[in-house]
Amino acid sequence: MNLSGWKYEGRKISDKLHEQMLDIMAVLNDEKQAAGKNWPALQKDISSRLGIATGQVRTIKRMMEEFGILKKAP
Repeated sequence: MNLSGWKYEGRKISDKLHEQMLDIMAVLNDEKQAAGKNWPALQKDISSRLGIATGQVRTIKRMMEEFGILKKAP
């Protein structure tokens, strides 16, 4: 995938990016899955659910923040 202006050119992103983004949003919006968990714990849960590395989860989340899909954490 070629994202013009993307800062993380060395990071490989799966062809299933759209599905991964939807799954990440589903986890973050599900109160039962997200309740009482900090980002590192959620990141591990999402990583296991999607079968990808935690670094890939961080990269996808960062991209979603930069594109305005997710609100950046304070």
